[in-house]
Amino acid sequence: MPLRKALIDLMYYNGNPPADDLITLADDNDPLVKKLYAGLLKRAKEMIKNVHEKKTVPGDIDKEMVSLTHQILMDGVTKGLKVDWDKVDYETDDGKKLHALQTHVFKFSACKNYQEVLAMGRNLTDEKGNIRPFDEFRKVAGKIDSTFNGSWLRTEYHQAQVTATRIADYRRMEGNTDIYPTWQYKTRADGHVREPHKALHDMKLAANDPAWNAIYPTNGWNCRCWVKPLSDDPPHTGKGEEAIAKLRSTIVSKKTGMSEWDNMVKQGFNQNFAKTGTCYPANHQYFKAGEALSVQAALSQFNPQKKNDSFNTKVSSATTTDEVADILKNELSQLGHDKVSISFTEIDTETAKVFAGELTALCKKYRVDAVFNEFYTKKLPKLNGIVNASITKTTVEKRMNVSSETKPDRIQPEANSASRCDPDKLNVSTLNHEFGHLLWLEEEMGANAVAFKGKISKINSQYFKEIKNRIKQSKDYSDIYLGKYGSIRKKEGALSEFVAEAFQEYRNKKNPSKFALEVGKVVDEHFKK
Repeated sequence: MPLRKALIDLMYYNGNPPADDLITLADDNDPLVKKLYAGLLKRAKEMIKNVHEKKTVPGDIDKEMVSLTHQILMDGVTKGLKVDWDKVDYETDDGKKLHALQTHVFKFSACKNYQEVLAMGRNLTDEKGNIRPFDEFRKVAGKIDSTFNGSWLRTEYHQAQVTATRIADYRRMEGNTDIYPTWQYKTRADGHVREPHKALHDMKLAANDPAWNAIYPTNGWNCRCWVKPLSDDPPHTGKGEEAIAKLRSTIVSKKTGMSEWDNMVKQGFNQNFAKTGTCYPANHQYFKAGEALSVQAALSQFNPQKKNDSFNTKVSSATTTDEVADILKNELSQLGHDKVSISFTEIDTETAKVFAGELTALCKKYRVDAVFNEFYTKKLPKLNGIVNASITKTTVEKRMNVSSETKPDRIQPEANSASRCDPDKLNVSTLNHEFGHLLWLEEEMGANAVAFKGKISKINSQYFKEIKNRIKQSKDYSDIYLGKYGSIRKKEGALSEFVAEAFQEYRNKKNPSKFALEVGKVVDEHFKK
């Protein structure tokens, strides 16, 4: 079912424009928010172009748009909670709750973008079914984007910040009910308060009244209500029913007879967000895309910022591939690779971020002592990637290229050209393969080269012996096969390909095959820091 603009407008604003004093993005003086929002608007133009060229189609998401949206909304959460993410210990109960909140906001961002791409895709053709010329489509899609990332995003940002503030209030008050056993419902008492909420203004309930599970603010889009803790003796715990009764008796639609309580239930606001640990109702229209493959794939790769991980924080905030390259170069320099040059071409910023994170993780885990000169991305005819090396008696200089295009061979059951990987690891599979070559070349200079190559040669021989036996017995060998690249015999570079393919699968498949596992263990033995 199409996501209709009128439906969201009605849901967010009850048919009225947002109040003048609501938090906005354009007027936010935070340089980071300004930078992120400018990046979002810039990326939206690229997304519109991609939808028109059918590079992005309904069912897809634009990962860069999702990331920027998530960062903007998380800025609201951060300001509301007043949390220093670098100091969060994700192993604690509070840390796990914060992790869940970050994931919730990311899912909301991914579903939002899914719905925007869907809306644009449905407007790609005119009423006669013809593809609109780009200039015409750009205007139509631009209006869609200005809605999703204009008025709606401002409301969603406000919801994130205000709800996060109420969550922080709740957790603070919850720990002091022995001092403040009574809580008082408060509105802003100005001209923007909706009539049903006015009916609750100054109402006092016991802190443990069950009604707070349903009416603790926020109680609707753009709701600014709050709760004041009091030291007064608490009323009887059943008084909360009076509050809910007031909401039931306040009719907000004469046509349908819908009450404010009915409206809260319909929109998912009859809950305590401080207890659910979320900012947005579970039945929000966006979340209809929650089970979409593109959304689930993005969620599987989402990894909130970890304690004191300034690298991830910086990369997450980058808005161009050049920024990502500079951050990666600095990080690799701190890991001892101070001569490496980085060049991200023909890929988008989000892919560059993924590559940067994966290469950093590999360099942190594995020893690469030789000179690592260059890492770059470029489309390669007939190749997924390549490692070039110039080797002398004293040095090994290495250049790694990972293709800007990733072929799906590794996740296609019928393909036999490559070792396997899990679907969510496909985009880093080539990088891991080329890093395997990098490690093999390391052994051209390493003191333990003979021992390492001896072990690999032995595993390689066992691999071919087992495949040969299975073929003779007409048995399937796909469960151990490392693809045609990993199954080359008696050619220059054959063992290097065997290591690279096995290492890729070892790193990127939850249950790697027998020989991928054996090679991975030998690599760990010789290279793991």
